[in-house]
Amino acid sequence: IDQSNLDTQGVYAFSDDTTGAPFSAHPRVEPDGTLWNFGYLSSANLLVLWHIDRNGRLQKVGKIDAVPITMVHDFVVTERHIVLMIAPFHFVDPDSESFLQAHQWNPQDPTRVLVVDKDDFSSYQWFELPAQWVFHFGNAWEDKAGVIRFDAGRYDDPSIMTVNFREIMRGNVLSLSGLRHHRYRIDTRTGRCSEEPCLSAHIQSEFPSVDPRVSCREYSKVVMLTYDTNQPSPTRVLLNEVSRFDLNSG
Repeated sequence: IDQSNLDTQGVYAFSDDTTGAPFSAHPRVEPDGTLWNFGYLSSANLLVLWHIDRNGRLQKVGKIDAVPITMVHDFVVTERHIVLMIAPFHFVDPDSESFLQAHQWNPQDPTRVLVVDKDDFSSYQWFELPAQWVFHFGNAWEDKAGVIRFDAGRYDDPSIMTVNFREIMRGNVLSLSGLRHHRYRIDTRTGRCSEEPCLSAHIQSEFPSVDPRVSCREYSKVVMLTYDTNQPSPTRVLLNEVSRFDLNSG
């Protein structure tokens, strides 16, 4: 798009080979400007990974089989790894009336966590967590012992899409049930993966964000939109506060 008058100039591709390849709405940018992203091809059960330098030049692109696959919305990056969560909201019926209806929630299955080496997209590990849904992550970092830590707004299931969003289109605002901010820990050497809530159960939170200067690096403070269910709003809103949370002090 022409930045002076917003006229459309055409579709941009990083290379001929990547024209039309999926590119998510949530790329991660490191403090030096390096950009990482992902995309997914549901019918092919493939994840696509992107590495783009600070000047916008494609460094590498790769693909990883992910069967079954889901609607991956966001991810996190550390200094050494890319981390994606594959919820058990499986893509099962490509002939459904809509893309959303093509997915089926399977709470008996685990949420799979994919950890990929940034230097080599063909080198990766799989971990498991209880069934859950995450729309947005805050940030991630990794210590010298290979332990990855990150935070996210965790839902018990994907009903925000299957129920809430549909009701919003009908003019009905429903509470974001089952939403609670969590922090996660992955030990890449022992294979252990764990989670724990870091906000009180009555605080709902979404859209976590950090200072760009600590993106993909060690951090402590997260800013997010919140809603305190102990103090209900007189208006029909989902999130009505801006909060800052210190992960270290709690």
